[in-house]
Amino acid sequence: MTRARWPRRRAVRAPWRRFAVGSTLTAALLAAAGPAVSAATPTAAAPPAKAAATAAATAPASTLTPASTLTPASNPAAAPTPTPGTPSSALGTVQRAGAFPIDAAGRVLSPRGPSLPAGAVVDAASLAQWSASGFTAARLAVAMTSTGTFPTATAASPAGLDGLAAAVAAVTGAGLYALIDIVPYAAGRAATPTGARAGLALLAGRFARTPGLLGYEFDDAGGLGPGVLAGAVRAVDARHLLWLPSAAPFDAAGVTVANDAARLLVGWAGGAAVDTLRLVNAAESAGIGWLYPWPPSGPASGLVNRPYLAAIAGTPTSAAYAPFDRVYTASYTTVPAPGATLDPRVTTELRVPAPMFGAGYQLTVTGADVVAGAGSTLVCLAAQPGAARVTVRLSALAAGVAPTVAAAGATCPRTARASGSAPPRPAGTHQAADGGGNDVSVTEAVLFPLLGAGVMALVLGPVVLRRRRRSP
Repeated sequence: MTRARWPRRRAVRAPWRRFAVGSTLTAALLAAAGPAVSAATPTAAAPPAKAAATAAATAPASTLTPASTLTPASNPAAAPTPTPGTPSSALGTVQRAGAFPIDAAGRVLSPRGPSLPAGAVVDAASLAQWSASGFTAARLAVAMTSTGTFPTATAASPAGLDGLAAAVAAVTGAGLYALIDIVPYAAGRAATPTGARAGLALLAGRFARTPGLLGYEFDDAGGLGPGVLAGAVRAVDARHLLWLPSAAPFDAAGVTVANDAARLLVGWAGGAAVDTLRLVNAAESAGIGWLYPWPPSGPASGLVNRPYLAAIAGTPTSAAYAPFDRVYTASYTTVPAPGATLDPRVTTELRVPAPMFGAGYQLTVTGADVVAGAGSTLVCLAAQPGAARVTVRLSALAAGVAPTVAAAGATCPRTARASGSAPPRPAGTHQAADGGGNDVSVTEAVLFPLLGAGVMALVLGPVVLRRRRRSP
């Protein structure tokens, strides 16, 4: 009987011992390797659309005042927010997505800045003043003859293409976009059809490889039509946009330039304060940027210098400004503009004109975090994880410290995480990714079950062995 039972006892005992020892060793090895495995785990996937909307609706507001007026109670962060980056040497090519001009990262642009006559010299003092006003673009005129040439060193055209190139280089080198406005060399002398095509080809050929251009503006007085004019530009420059004059859709007194559905406000109905206020308010509501004759005179300065979202990582939905109360409100979705491909690491740029907020401002944001430039003229916003909509409210303080003026052409840094996605988290932890369920790490999903199996093997193994020995 003993000889007959020995193989059965050995067959039972050996697998249990091997399993128990193997489970214990496996659990020990995984326990040692667990943190390394978990640290390499990808971040949580974006929550479903319904959960994202709920998270955005219930997200607490983040209220900031200028850095110099913050107290530890109102700003619990230990370290101050970083400052925006230095001016970029290459702004990239401006394109159009639907009704919006967009930058190279897919952000919707709302260019604002001065409009300068032909031959104007752009100096360092002007650039510093424009930066303090929060401007991001400049409209530079150049005179063209009816035959399509650009004379130099004359009273009517003191600059020509060389002078224009110097102005464009100064503007774009400081981080501002440039719109080249082609004006008649002599009043009432519109370009002939042949001259228009030749002049556009000459100009576009000169600036085809220039970064930071909003494009070329041309008054089609000869009636050639957008197709012919665009063809003349595209023959030598397939990168930049062509803008043609069009009546402002929101006010017959204003003039816009259009590239398909995208528009910029450039005509101001004489410049009276009441007309300027009406036009800028309508353009702001329509999400249209503007370029105003420089320098503004009288009350116009306080009407055109206002806070605004200059580059939006998403699609704008509303914007309004009360110049007398100095209160700005705006909102946007985190979804790219139709037809745009948005770099998920870019941030939204909020520009604040220093002259209009000399005592500082208070900023309240929902759905996004201030990641750089708090209390300055350039504030950088990154959408919170799962946020579908961002709202902004900025109001002037009665007493405080003036905002820090960002360097001319300063830009917002890119975030380390994708805007609107779940941020990285410490290894071996878990968080509610969508407000409901928990996101379980690899350590929890793999290590804990194996540890449990090993413990059960150690506890139950001897019991089973004893029962097998007693069995006949």
